[in-house]
This record gives sequence, structure tokens and C-alpha cells, in this order.
Amino acid sequence: MLCSKLLIKMWETTTEKGIGALFKPWIIRREGEATIETKRKELLILAQTEVDIGKIKRGEASLLLNDISNPKLIHTTNSVDNDERVEPNFDIAKLVNDYNVLSSCEEIQKEVNITRALLHAEHALENDITDPSDDSIEDDWLYRWRDYARNTNSEKLQILWGNILAGEVKQPGAFSLRTLDFIKNLSQSEAREIEGLFNYVFWGYRILNSEINNESTHEFLNFDFLFKMQGLGLISGVDSGLSSTLTLDLIDQDYYYSYIFYNEMGIHIRTKTPESKVVLPVLLLTNLGKEVYKLCTPVSDRDNFINIVNTIKTLGFEVHECRLIDFNGRKSLGNFVAL
Repeated sequence: MLCSKLLIKMWETTTEKGIGALFKPWIIRREGEATIETKRKELLILAQTEVDIGKIKRGEASLLLNDISNPKLIHTTNSVDNDERVEPNFDIAKLVNDYNVLSSCEEIQKEVNITRALLHAEHALENDITDPSDDSIEDDWLYRWRDYARNTNSEKLQILWGNILAGEVKQPGAFSLRTLDFIKNLSQSEAREIEGLFNYVFWGYRILNSEINNESTHEFLNFDFLFKMQGLGLISGVDSGLSSTLTLDLIDQDYYYSYIFYNEMGIHIRTKTPESKVVLPVLLLTNLGKEVYKLCTPVSDRDNFINIVNTIKTLGFEVHECRLIDFNGRKSLGNFVAL
């Protein structure tokens, strides 16, 4: 049996609210079966269920609903010769049955969608040994999540909804209802653009404002793109006169130094002049942007890294590249390489 306290909290929270009817029996089975084998069965059943739903919608099979608690799949065959003409007819009973069958298929598909999202949430939490928060997920939030997850057939979005639930289980209040609404209304092209934007985030939800530093502007971060991201509510400061700055404090040691984190890379900044100030023009992620950012796995952009480095160099500072070392969730600077 899985021992993650966060997983137990997720199961208890969702089943208590009647979310994931297909998921609940598998939770119980895991007490007596190997987890990996049970997961394999779960995925096979889900895949076969979706295949059967497709057959019914295409008319290749029918669903017998005499016993609603035990629907049966019946494969159909075409018994009419190609040359035989079938007179049109209007069969009310058949129409009602077809409607009930299709409605049942839609509901089953929605349960499959929720189950897949729950399994992705489980995957995100299964190795997390963090103790659950004493706070509970709000009912309104959970039901909103259910409604959005059940109407999502895309596997990529099911993973996203699973990660959202996992994050909310770990820290209730991590994702606002506004963020759920935002993600629900995203187009695929917007989602790809947002992922691209987040590859440029560094040092506490900031992006170097390349529109101010035109000589080292990265092609991707042009004004039109940044203005669109601001229109989506993800960043602020694109408009003239509203830009922000990042000022780094210099620490007094053998040299006056400071540093910047950019994903797994770090920038170590040194000077012999304590009066110097590292001031960078930046754009800031909004609260919505920060919440959406938590759901992504940014890929460091080397050109952006060099862009930041060159911007700092033009201010007269000595710059070294370094790799970051993670000590129990805390980042530390590794070996330095002069740039």
C-alpha cells in the first residue's frame, strides 16, 4: 500500500466529494495487490473503455441498458445486403434508446477523463514525503476542478489538471479559481506561447526587459509578443512608463559580489567598487502568471542567459557562470567559470 500522506489526503478528499467513481475501487484493491500491477490494470481498463465508447459512437457496437448498474456492450453486424433498400422509418423507442446510450457514453468518457487526471495527480504525489497541510481544499474549488477535468479529452491537459490537483492537495490555496478558469479557456497555441515565455523567467518571477535593452533583444521577446502576454494577464510592465527594475545588493567580502539564479544556472557578479549598483530592467509575472508558472517545467534558454550576462557586463561588472547545487531544496552556487 502506498504510504504517502499526501496521496491519502487526495483520495480522502476526492472520494468524500464523490469525485472519481472509477478511481475509488482501485484505491481499495491496492491494499492487496502490487501497486505497479494494479496501475497497469487501471490503464488497460481505461484504454479499453475509451475503445468501446468509440465503437458505440461509430455504430459498431451497442450498449444494453436493461440493468443500468451493469451495462453490456453488444457488437453489431450489418445484416442488410448492399443492394437491399431500407425504407426510412421513425422509431421513437429506438431514438430514446440511442439517446440514452450516447448520454451514457458521454458520462462514462467524463469519468475516464477524471480518472486519468487523478492518476496523473497520484503520480505527482506518490514520492512526495511532505506532511499534508492542516487546511482543506475548498469545496467550490474542488467541484470547479472536477467540471473542467471531466470535459478534457487531451492527455496533455489531463496531465495539467492532475498537476493542478496535486499542487492544491500539497498546499490548499496554491491555485485560485481565476487560474482554473484561465487554463480552461486556453487555446493550444496560447499554451505553447506561454510555455515559451516561462523559459525566460529568472530570479523570482522576472524577465529581462529586452525592449529597453534593444541592442541585445532576443528575437522571441519582441514587443508584440510581450504585449500579448500582458493582455492575457501573465506579466506587467510592458507599457512605457510602467517598467520595473531589479536592484541587486552587493555583499562585502574579499570582493563585493552578488548573484542571480536562472533555473539550473547561476550568474556570479563581482566588483571592487561598493558604490556600484546592479540595476536591470525587468518585467514581472503577475499573481496569475506565478500560479501558471508553477505548472510548467521551464527549459533554460542559453541565448537568454548570455543576454542577461552581457547586460550586466555593460554595467562594468565582472561576471562568472556557475552551476547550482541543490541542498534539500535550497540552492547554492557551485564551481565558477569566467565569462
